[in-house]
Amino acid sequence: MHPRHLAAPLAALALALCLGACTDDPEPKVEDPPSSSSTPSVDPVTSATPTSEPTSEPPADETPEEFVRRWQRELDAMQNSGDPETFLAMTRSCVSCNDLAEGIQSYYADGGYVNFAGTRLISIRSTGGTDGVRQFEVARRVGNTEYVTASGEAPQSLEGGRDTITITVAKEDDAWVVTRYAILD
Repeated sequence: MHPRHLAAPLAALALALCLGACTDDPEPKVEDPPSSSSTPSVDPVTSATPTSEPTSEPPADETPEEFVRRWQRELDAMQNSGDPETFLAMTRSCVSCNDLAEGIQSYYADGGYVNFAGTRLISIRSTGGTDGVRQFEVARRVGNTEYVTASGEAPQSLEGGRDTITITVAKEDDAWVVTRYAILD
């Protein structure tokens, strides 16, 4: 699939995991839990892509929930651009984040691309934490994706769907960073 023989299975798996699992079940209506900020209610997945340039600079007094939303926007932007710099600047020692960025970057380096419709966060639920560390389960609706792993390869597609991730964030130098994330379903 990908010219880098050992990277191919990892890159494809990382892309598939990131873009979510498909189901035939209708999307449940789940409300965001109360937080210090509100998430705009937008139905089309394609509207979830940010309209302004993403930034890794945290807003003043950013809550962990706001950070998770910003991190997801950067994840979406990285897939469509192939540039992991801002996304990775928002992580520390996050193996799955590094693996995903490496896989996406390799597609672009080999003349491929990713055309990802974006992600809409359905809910962000706190599942615990201690001083300076928080863990969340995030229900997401991910859009369809077309991707090419290398120049000359045929386009492939992934149908969008709903998934749930777990994400751990930690406060470092007055800013939140992702230390772990994984797909739950």
